[in-house]
Amino acid sequence: VITLIEKQEWSYNLLDLPSINELRSIYETQDFNELKILEIERPTLLPCPPPTKEIEDWIDTGWESLSVEEILYIENKKNTSTNQEGNIVEEVEYFTDNAERVEGYEDWIKLREQWYKTEKPKEIGLNLYNQLFSLYSRLKREAESLELMLGDGLIRWSIEERIIDHPLILQKINLKFNSDKPSFIIDCD
Repeated sequence: VITLIEKQEWSYNLLDLPSINELRSIYETQDFNELKILEIERPTLLPCPPPTKEIEDWIDTGWESLSVEEILYIENKKNTSTNQEGNIVEEVEYFTDNAERVEGYEDWIKLREQWYKTEKPKEIGLNLYNQLFSLYSRLKREAESLELMLGDGLIRWSIEERIIDHPLILQKINLKFNSDKPSFIIDCD
């Protein structure tokens, strides 16, 4: 008997659902006719707006990734050149030396922050969609030995050498794929 929720094959806390247009939950509606617990369409992630040419060489790598929240600029660059006498001259250029570059960076950071704020929840939704896709495939293959359950009323209890951390009430639910949208639907029998 499994007594710890993290020992289950798969679990997802519905409180962690992202707030995105592609996801609808029974907890956000008053229409109980269809009794869909959850429906999620595959979110489409938009790319990060690119930095302008004047700042792109000054920005740290990873700016296009949702795994990088804060983007910093390179504070200075060393440029080497040869003067008229043939000597190598090293000059240091600071990011803040150019007011237009600083303003361009600040404008771009605002655009990127808005992109991040919009796309990060969609990335979480896409991860859930992909998890449901894997789970759907697995449930199809192993229908005799696996079932999907909705749990409510968490009990946490520790006695002797046994710990219980598991939902108290369980309800068998269905995971369906709607190929028209495409979307995954979780509902009751």
